[in-house]
Amino acid sequence: MTMVWNAVMPLLRWLPGFLGWLFQTSVMVSILVGLVLLLKWVLKDRLPIKWQYALWLIVLLRALLPWAPESSISMYNLFSLSEPSGRIDALITQVAEQRQPSPDAAEPAAEETLPNGVAEVGGEAAKTKTAAAPAEPADSSRQPAGLTPKDGAYAGLFGLWLAGVIALSVYLFRINRRFAKSIVFGSNGMVNPELEELLQSCQHKLGVRRKISLRMTDQGSGPALHGLRSPKILLPATIVDQFSANEIKYIFLHELVHHKRKDIAVNWVMTALLILHWFNPVLWYAYRKMREDQELSCDAQAVSYIGPDEAKQYGHTVIKLLETLSGKPSRLLAAAYFSKNRLEIKRRITMIALFKKTSFKRTALGLILVAVIVGIALTNAKGKVEGQSSPIVVPSEYSFEDWLWYDDYMTSQELGLVSKPDIRVEDKGYAFEIESVMVDNSRVVLTAKHFGPDGHFLQSPLEDGGIFIKDRDGKVVATLAGSPGGTRPNVEEYIFLFTETPPDQIVIQGKTDHIWDWADKKDDIKREKIEVNWKFEFTLDMTKAKRLGTSEALNANYTTPAGLQMEMKQFFRTPNGLRLDMDLDLNEKLAKQAIPEWRQDVELWYHLETDDPEAKAKYFGGQSGPFGGKIEEVYKANASTSWSRTWLTSMVSLELKNIRFVLDGYSLPIKKEASVEIDLNQLAKKPVVFEDEGDKITLEKYGFETDPDTEKRNLRLSGSGIYINQQNRDKWIAMDANETTYSVIREGIGRINEDGGSVWDELDFIVNDVPNDISKLTLKRIVVDKVFTDVNWSVDLPSYTTLPWKNK
Repeated sequence: MTMVWNAVMPLLRWLPGFLGWLFQTSVMVSILVGLVLLLKWVLKDRLPIKWQYALWLIVLLRALLPWAPESSISMYNLFSLSEPSGRIDALITQVAEQRQPSPDAAEPAAEETLPNGVAEVGGEAAKTKTAAAPAEPADSSRQPAGLTPKDGAYAGLFGLWLAGVIALSVYLFRINRRFAKSIVFGSNGMVNPELEELLQSCQHKLGVRRKISLRMTDQGSGPALHGLRSPKILLPATIVDQFSANEIKYIFLHELVHHKRKDIAVNWVMTALLILHWFNPVLWYAYRKMREDQELSCDAQAVSYIGPDEAKQYGHTVIKLLETLSGKPSRLLAAAYFSKNRLEIKRRITMIALFKKTSFKRTALGLILVAVIVGIALTNAKGKVEGQSSPIVVPSEYSFEDWLWYDDYMTSQELGLVSKPDIRVEDKGYAFEIESVMVDNSRVVLTAKHFGPDGHFLQSPLEDGGIFIKDRDGKVVATLAGSPGGTRPNVEEYIFLFTETPPDQIVIQGKTDHIWDWADKKDDIKREKIEVNWKFEFTLDMTKAKRLGTSEALNANYTTPAGLQMEMKQFFRTPNGLRLDMDLDLNEKLAKQAIPEWRQDVELWYHLETDDPEAKAKYFGGQSGPFGGKIEEVYKANASTSWSRTWLTSMVSLELKNIRFVLDGYSLPIKKEASVEIDLNQLAKKPVVFEDEGDKITLEKYGFETDPDTEKRNLRLSGSGIYINQQNRDKWIAMDANETTYSVIREGIGRINEDGGSVWDELDFIVNDVPNDISKLTLKRIVVDKVFTDVNWSVDLPSYTTLPWKNK
C-alpha cells in the first residue's frame, strides 16, 4: 500500500495546478464568449457572417492555449484573475479548515461515515495530535504519509470532474456509435450515376480533389457530411425522388463547403473542449451559437459559388428540406448535419435572401476586428500590475451609407436619380412599403420593405410576380432580373432591366392577390400562401436618366468553331455602371449534341482588359475573378437566349475609355459517349487504352474486393491517365455482355501539369456490385458538360468623349 501511495502522491501534488488552470481557462474563455456575443449583438448583420464565425475560432484557440504571453493590451487586465490555482485553492482551503477540528478537540474516531457511504480513513486531526505529542507511527494502511485534508479535497474535486468527463465521453460515444450503425453503416452505396456525376461537378467547382463518397440512407434526417478520414455525404433516399437536380446541387455544394473548411474537425475539437469544461454552461451555449454561425457561414460561401441570382432558389431548397425531412439529430454527432431549429432556419433564410458579396469596407472591418480580438484575447493580463486596464475595443456604429457594398445609390442621389415615393399598402396586417427607387437608362432598382402582422420581415413575398414597369400605354418595358443582394437587413431590392430604350415616363405598377410567407407552426416552419390585395401605381420621369446615360447598338457577331453563335446587341454607360447585352444560339450541328435544357447551364468565360495608361492593371478580370461569370438570363426569344451582364462602379471604373471584352471559353452540356472494351483475362498481358477528346487513360490491372459497408463485390480497374479536359464533368458507367449497367466510381491521385491539364499516376475505376462470373465489360464515359477553349473573339467596347453625368 505504501508503494501505491508513493506513486499517487506526485499526482496529488499536480492536481492543484491542473484544476487551477482548468478553472482559470474556463473563466477566461467565458469572458471571451461574452465579448463575442456583445460584438455580434452590436454589429449584427454589418459584420459578414464569415467573420462572425471566425470570432468563434478565436474562442476555440483561446481554450486550447496552455500558455499565453502577458500584454498590457490584454482584455483580462480589466478583470481580477488570480494565479492559476488561486481562487480554487482558497475554496479548497476553506473546505479543509471546516473539516479540521481544533487542537483542543477530542480525538475523533478513526472512521467517519460520510453521507454518500464512503469511509474516510485518517485525517488532519490525527496529524495535529501527533505533532503536539510524539507517538507511535500511524498505521500506513490507515493514514498515508503526507496526505492532508486539502489533498483529499483536491482529489475529490478531480474525481468529480473526471466522472463528468467519463460520463459525457461515454454518452458521446454511444450516440455517435448509434448514428453510425443506423445511418452510416445502414446506408446504400448504390447511387444513381447521375448523382455521382453531379457530385463530381460540384467538387470540381469548389476545387475539392479528395474522394468524397456518396451514400444513400433510408433515414428521414439529413443530409449530412460524415467522417474525418473517409468523408462521405449521406443523402436521404427521399431527396432523390422529391428534389430536382439543381436543388441537389445546392445540397452538395453546402456539404462540400463543410468539408473544404474542415468543419467536422473543428466540431470535434470543440466537442473535446466541452468534455473538458462540461461544468461550464457558457461554453455549451457558445457551442450552439458557433454551430449556428457555422451553418450560416457555410450557406454564404455556398451561395458565393452559385452567385446571388440563385440565392432565392438555394433558400427555397433549405425550406423544402425543412418540409421534407424529419428528426432532430444531436448537434454532438460527428457530422455536419442539417438543422431544423426554428429560429436558426429563419436566420438562415434571412441571410440567404439578403446575400451580397462582401464589400471592401466590410472585409476590412472583419480583418481589423479579428486582429484586435486576437491581440486582446490571446494574451494574458500583465503580472503584478494593479490599477491598469485596457478598454475593450468595440467598433462604433456605422451609418447606413458606409455599409452599402457599392456607392451607386449615393452617386445617383446626388444626380437626382433617386426618388422616394410615398407608397405604402397594407392588407390583413401585411404591409408593403417602397423605400426608394433608383433609375438610369439601363435599369430600375426598387428598394422595398414588407412585413407581416407581427412585424416580422417577409422574405421574397412576391415570388410569383406583382411589380411591373410599363410605359404610359401599358406596355411592359423592363423585365425583372437577378438582384445583387439587399442593401441592408430587412430591405429587398427588385432590379428591372430595360429591354429597349426607356420611354420618357414609366409607370411602376404593383398588383397581386397573394403573397408567400414562412409561417411558424410550433417547432416547424412552412411556406404559406396569403391572400392579400396589394395595389399601387406611380409615375417616374425618365428624361434626366436618359440624358445622363448612353447606349449604343452593337453589331459584333461570332460563331465558335463548335457552333455557339454570339451576337452583341447593345452597350450601356450609366452613372451606376456598365452593361453589355448579347444573344446566344446554337447552330444546327451543336444543337443536336446539346441537351434540350442547354440555356439553363451554358456558361461564358471571359475577361475585360484595357489599354488605358492610367489603369492600374491591364487585365482586371478573369475566369476565376469577379468578371468570370455565368449566364444571367433575362428573357428567351424563340430558340435563342439573351445574356446580360452589368458591371457596377465598384468593379469597373467608369473613367476607363478603352475596354475590351475577351472571350476565354465556354461550357455547354452535350450528349456524347465514348467507350472501350475490356477483357479481364487479357488485361494483365495487354493494357487497355481509352482515348477521347484528347484524354488518354491506360488500364493495366484489376482486382475484386468486397465493400465493407454493403458487403457487395466490386471490380477495381487500375492504371494511369492524362487529362486535357480537366474541367469536364464526367459520368462513367459499365456494361456487361447482357447489357446490364453498373455504376462506376473514379478514384485516384492527380497533379496539374504545365499545359493546364492533369496527370494521374494512380487512377482507379470501381465497378460496383458485379457478378462473380464477369470477365468482359464495356467501360463508357459520357461528357455531360464540355468545356470549349477553341475560341478567338475580342471586341472593343464603345469608348466616349465625355461622360454626360460629369457635365450635368
